[in-house]
Amino acid sequence: MNKLFIIFLVKIAIITLIVQQAQSSGKANPAISPKNNAHDLDLNRSENQQFMLEHNILLKQQTYAIGQEKYAINIYQKSPIGTTRYLVLHDNENAAFDSGLRAIKDGGLLVVLENKESRYLYDFGKNTQTNTDPNRIFDDKNKYFALGQAILSSLQLQQDSLVVALHNNSPNSTFKMSNIHKFGNTQIVCQKDRNEKNLYWIPYKNSTDAGLNLAKKLCNAGSYNVVSEQVPAIAKGDGSLSIYAANRGIDYVNIEIKAAIAGDKNNENTAMLAQQNYITTLAKLSQAKPNR
Repeated sequence: MNKLFIIFLVKIAIITLIVQQAQSSGKANPAISPKNNAHDLDLNRSENQQFMLEHNILLKQQTYAIGQEKYAINIYQKSPIGTTRYLVLHDNENAAFDSGLRAIKDGGLLVVLENKESRYLYDFGKNTQTNTDPNRIFDDKNKYFALGQAILSSLQLQQDSLVVALHNNSPNSTFKMSNIHKFGNTQIVCQKDRNEKNLYWIPYKNSTDAGLNLAKKLCNAGSYNVVSEQVPAIAKGDGSLSIYAANRGIDYVNIEIKAAIAGDKNNENTAMLAQQNYITTLAKLSQAKPNR
């Protein structure tokens, strides 16, 4: 087993104990009803509630406290949870949530950071929106690093776990295949999807990392865009989970899909189906052990 991953698991075990202690002391709520979670618009859409009921998907909410600040982590789960762990960090990215929920209909685990439909962390203790991007807290110098560790603890990672982060990028953003060279030490492995905002993002530390083999398989699997990033050390990175994961020996893939036009049902459905397509292909290939 990778030594870095062993060290990571020990740290996560400590964080898990802290979270469990917080639950027992009343700082965390072990189970909630969708109807009591009025601030979660994704969950409260009738089609999502109905989907959960039809497929017996359970919901648990953890509240993580940093002083007087409180942050909500929603955990959707159906047994057996398998080895893939889905994660949504940005609460305003609806197709990511919708597709992640559907990805676990036959079993799996989805962790969602609840931020009142915003990209940025929401402090439920003070009922205040922060200006902190949750995908920049995975650095021990960050004020919210402990929250990041609590999120990882919620994923219940094992040695063979694969973390799949689900994201939607704005139609107006510069994040796309033609600009990908501006985002870290990146390489285009293949470009086959005509929508240049749709892509797999695979971080790696060394040329022998298994993620590079998976990147090649994804390119051969169909009309997909695949990007790899050779990550720097955590201290020299931007606090993103991709950099943290590659440095800690955690198998990680980010699926980026062009965000839908809010309120446009057809457009929202198109975005969700595109994300489901990327998810399904990854799920098939990542199960082909041992050369994931």
